[in-house]
Amino acid sequence: MKIIINENKLEQLIYNNINTIVDTDNIHWHHPYEYDEDGYENENPNMIEFYYDDWAGSEYTDFAFDYFMPEYYGDEPSSNHNKSISPILEIRDDNLARKLTNMFGNIWQDVFKKWFEDTYGLPVKTITYYFEK
Repeated sequence: MKIIINENKLEQLIYNNINTIVDTDNIHWHHPYEYDEDGYENENPNMIEFYYDDWAGSEYTDFAFDYFMPEYYGDEPSSNHNKSISPILEIRDDNLARKLTNMFGNIWQDVFKKWFEDTYGLPVKTITYYFEK
């Protein structure tokens, strides 16, 4: 039996699945601390780490995704590429990405951008992965 589904219905199906898979009530965020050139630790307002459950330190926390604003990247020429594709949403939860890829191939990524923008109010230009796929 052949089933035909239009693009809008498919995107809504993916969006609804993301809502089901991602427990937003259990995701928290913070601006990570980084050391400046003088050795002082400060919050980096140009990056956001999203994580599951409670913060348990960077080595013991289950991360969902990281968000990098264009201002995160420096002015050196090696940063030009990342600046040009920012804001970047980096998926750190390999189970989430694998589950969505297994269900929908790569077509989930644009829908995920919209879902993230709707959920967190932050624009996304590019999705990357923290892990090897």
